[in-house]
Amino acid sequence: MICNLTIICIFDKMFDMKKKIFKHCPRCNQKSPVGQPVCEKCGLIFSRMEKVSNSAGKEALKNGDKNKVIFDKNLPKDVNKWKLFFLALFLGWIGLQYERVGRKKLFYYFLISFCLLFLFSFLILINVFSTDIIYHKYWGILSWMMILPASFGLIIWFVSLVQILSGSFKVPVSIDESLVLSDYDVKIASELINKAKSERVEENSKIFTKKKKIKVICKSCGSSVWVTEGEEICPKCDENLEG
Repeated sequence: MICNLTIICIFDKMFDMKKKIFKHCPRCNQKSPVGQPVCEKCGLIFSRMEKVSNSAGKEALKNGDKNKVIFDKNLPKDVNKWKLFFLALFLGWIGLQYERVGRKKLFYYFLISFCLLFLFSFLILINVFSTDIIYHKYWGILSWMMILPASFGLIIWFVSLVQILSGSFKVPVSIDESLVLSDYDVKIASELINKAKSERVEENSKIFTKKKKIKVICKSCGSSVWVTEGEEICPKCDENLEG
């Protein structure tokens, strides 16, 4: 028992170490060291993933800019995990969790399969489809074409619930220019504030710094005079102190 616990602890530590040392690129899934700034395979700069949003990803897909979109497992700030989970739990059978994040193809699949299942159920209800017709060669194929898509949809629905809870549900994201610009504006504003502060401190230091009075002998008239430090003109003869 103790031996088994020791083995489990060792494997846990090895897993944690592996998790801390390596990370996967959200674009190409290439394994990279945690401290590496750029993916060696696709060239993605990892720090840019902090400036992405799902709304920007949906907009890029809408405009056909698929090269700007990354399907990432890490949910961006504008997608709430629990809201997405409960949406999938109660309305996932029509694919609203996929519509919410902008994965339109899967959403349309759910919508079409649900409509086919509804149509099939309605035809059975009004006795257009009977047991004999369903098992007929051609009508049987038609009935299975109406049932199977919805059956696969139920499996995909369950998988999506597990993925959302486990953190493996992929969401289309893209760089959000508003986030980049806001950070840039904050940076510029902070630089201007710091510059203004430093200029103010410099001006105050010039005002409050008192220059020393020193006693020197003027080489032009030979008199011993008191002058302000840095002054070059003799106050008695109005000539240069250095002669």
